[in-house]
Parts: sequence; C-alpha cells; structure tokens
Amino acid sequence: MTALARSHGWRGPGQVMGQGSDVQGVSAVLRQLTTRYALYFPDARMSPTISSVTVTSRRHCDLAWVELKFDGAAARICVKFPKDPKKRPHTHLERVGQDPSVEFETLSYLHERFRRVPGCAVVRPIALFPEEMAVVTEVAEGNNLHDLIKRKAGPWCGGSEVEALKAHCLASGVWLRHFQEFTAQQRQAALPMSKILEQVTADLEVCVQMGLPRAVAFSLLTLCEEQLRTVEGRKVPVVGEHPDFQPDNILLSPAGVTVLDFTNFQYGSAYNDVGRFLASLDFLRKNPLYSRERIHTLKAAFLEGYGWSRNEMDAGLTAYLIRYMVQATRTARKWSYPNPVKRLLERWAIGCLSAWCRRAMRMGDACGEHILG
Repeated sequence: MTALARSHGWRGPGQVMGQGSDVQGVSAVLRQLTTRYALYFPDARMSPTISSVTVTSRRHCDLAWVELKFDGAAARICVKFPKDPKKRPHTHLERVGQDPSVEFETLSYLHERFRRVPGCAVVRPIALFPEEMAVVTEVAEGNNLHDLIKRKAGPWCGGSEVEALKAHCLASGVWLRHFQEFTAQQRQAALPMSKILEQVTADLEVCVQMGLPRAVAFSLLTLCEEQLRTVEGRKVPVVGEHPDFQPDNILLSPAGVTVLDFTNFQYGSAYNDVGRFLASLDFLRKNPLYSRERIHTLKAAFLEGYGWSRNEMDAGLTAYLIRYMVQATRTARKWSYPNPVKRLLERWAIGCLSAWCRRAMRMGDACGEHILG
C-alpha cells in the first residue's frame, strides 16, 4: 500500500489489489480528486476524505469503488481504469477497442439528455484522467437485471415476480428507444454483411470444437446468409450502439433503469442492441430450468417497451439475433469452472443453440414468430 493511500485512510482492498490492479494509478486519480476537489465537486466546501476503497477486477479493466466523506455526508464514486496502465495506450486500446475518453464523452452527452426522461438514466460522469486512462463516475444504485432474471424467472417463482420482470424488461426497451433517438445520425447505411458473416463463421467454428454438429453450424450460417440477402442493399438509419446492451449492464431501482458501461460506444444499426438483448434472454435457456414461455414473455415485454410490433420485425433483426446467439454460445469456452462442471455447461450451451437453430429453421421466413419464439 502506498504512502498516499495510507494518508487518505485507504481501508481494504487487501488482497483484492493483487488481482492485476495498479495501486499507483488509483492513487494518482484520488490525489487529483481530493486536491482539486472544487473542479470535480463544485458544491463541496472542503477537500473530501477517503473513507474506503474496494477494487474489483473485470476482464479488460479494474473498478475502484471509493467512498468519500464531505462534511459528514457520504458519496460513492467509481474509478474505471485499465489492467495494464504502464503499457503503451494503443496496446490497451487494441485489446479493449476504445479510448476511455469515448466513454466519458458519451456519458456526458447522454446524462444531460436522460435527465429529462423519467425512469431512464446513465451514471453521472465526474472526471476523465487521460494520463491514467481512467474515467470517474458516480456509483449507480440498483439491482442487476441479469441477477433478477436468474432468481425470478424459474418455475419456483410466482406470477407476481414474473410480472415484475416483465415491467423491468419493458422499461429496458423504453430506455433503448430513447438512447437511439438521442444518438440518431442524419444518415443511413447498409448493414455490414461481410463483417457479420465473418463473426458468425469464426464463432461457429469454436462452437463446433465444443461439440456443435457441423450440420447445425452449416444451417445457422446458411440461415444468416439468407436473412442478410433479404435486406441486401437496403439502407437503415444509423444510431448509437452500446454495443453490449444486455441485462448484465442494466440496473433497476425505484427511480427506474440505469445502463452501465459505454466503453465501446460506436455508431451502427438499430438492430444491434435489440438483437443483443433478445439473444441474452434466449441464451438463458441453456439452463433447462428456464421455460421458453417465460423467456418469450420477457422478450415480448422488451419489444413492447422499445416500440416494435411483431409485423415490424424483419430479416435484419434475425441476422443479428443469430450473430449474438452464436457469440453467447462461444463464450462458454472461456468460463472459468472446474473441468467437469465447465464441460457440462458447454454441453448445455451447445444444446440450447441446437434447439434454437431447429426452431429457427422450422419458422423459415416468419421473422416475427422466430424472434419471439
């Protein structure tokens, strides 16, 4: 622990800091936040003290959860920074895909606009420290939607709990509709067909290595190609893409929906985030305890909030749904479980994708039925 951390009363994170975190990087950010506090906390009358710091690790970044004391009042902030800050910035950017300034600028833009939309929010950005590649935000409060669905979508839960999940998914659809309205561009573009097919092909090859029959992989790739040919040459509106819009990044509270993590914000098709969310729900069925009917109910609620009817769904959305179902299955290869458990989960994931493929092939061109099936 550094002298600066000790002087600020840094309690914890103990051994957590050994998981690839950079103490000096966090300390540099905290030094600037506390010495130049008037710039970042304009309502504060004196420098805050640091009550506690806890660091958690993610695949591409670490998050420092910091509790500050202002004249007796407490505030919680989050410092997001790369795992390898001593490496050249472009090395990290090649791995993650975006400069941290993209997330800060995106949050700044969206925060002002969502303040006018009841029940929809993003976290308030506080500061960007380019030299540390760190973004500082307020901490959002709420329950993670993915955790809520896993706990309450099973057969052991009653109708009232499912109704609450429907309301959460509907609200998530409303949030996405506003997000796309705020980020819409004055231009249109064709779907990136070659890129989608390359991604699906590469991910299917991993799935085959995990046990997916090659005949099933061929059927999925063929279906994706057919759907893309249906919309070939058609130009669609260009909007902002999250593009990791799934229940893991959505918090629910009495105040409404807060969406997290804009590290990879970019511009593209409206289909992308819709397809990502729907696929994340469909992929829950890798666990046989989740019924298709309940997943169908949550998907329909999300699309209702988003504002798409069954008749408005088309082949473009089906192509993105295939893309993200295959991607979700491929990620099972990287799950860190003991080998017998991991292999069982891989088989469940492959079984889920195979069953999904069979339903898709039966439905053929009935896009609305396929997406909601």
